[in-house]
Amino acid sequence: MNSIRPLFRSNGRLGTPQIHGAFQDWIGDTLRGRHQAPPDARPLIVQLVKHPDGLGDRLVGRPQLKDTSVPAIIASARKRNELRDEDAEFLRKFLIKTISRETYGDWLSTSHMADLFYENDWSNEDNNRKFALYALACFVDFFRPGQIDWRTPNQNDMQLVEKLLKAFLVDSNDADRQKTLLHRQKRLLQGLFDLTESLKGLAVETSTGLSRKDRELLLECRDLGLKAEARARWLQKSGFKGFGKSALTKFGENPNSMRAQISTWTTELLEE
Repeated sequence: MNSIRPLFRSNGRLGTPQIHGAFQDWIGDTLRGRHQAPPDARPLIVQLVKHPDGLGDRLVGRPQLKDTSVPAIIASARKRNELRDEDAEFLRKFLIKTISRETYGDWLSTSHMADLFYENDWSNEDNNRKFALYALACFVDFFRPGQIDWRTPNQNDMQLVEKLLKAFLVDSNDADRQKTLLHRQKRLLQGLFDLTESLKGLAVETSTGLSRKDRELLLECRDLGLKAEARARWLQKSGFKGFGKSALTKFGENPNSMRAQISTWTTELLEE
């Protein structure tokens, strides 16, 4: 992918246009504008946004979306203190559909924001990926308001989002592989809901496929200084599932491969 650029290009002396809220509302609207109530009949969400001239903040009111919106689903889950499995699956499918080429094409052809978004020196595929990147950034913000700066944007924050996006751009025709991918995508959304899980940890999980428990076990094993078969036995006894098979089976099949894989994983975990 090309280097990360802001969602909207420069729009004159006042800088980038302040329509991020409209973009985020559209991304989170599961009805995509097909509301029965007109916008002026819905209650407003009032929030502070940065003024485009950089002289401070201003209050902006936006129509509140129906209870079917992504923010409303997450808000209900917060009240229950649980993101139900069926809600996570719905959000997963909706996110996949949102970042699809079809949805991107529809948005590009109908949105008044498209001219401010499109990078003329990029391919359509890269522009699609840019759209997907900011769509996921909106989802992260729905789950964790204010934890990332995607409007300025902050390069480090968006690089984290880019890593998370990889989990949703993988496709496979293999049934077992597809089942694993779906489980991983839903688990990532559950991780976004779990505020005790760091975004960096979720990015590592995306790149390694390791659950939080497996990541913790690898680091604990490293601290114990275990090697070779002793490490395999300890990991198996502790319930490590990262290999998709028992640790002793992995060790017996190819000790060098196991050592190299653990070394790669550990390096990523230590960089978290």
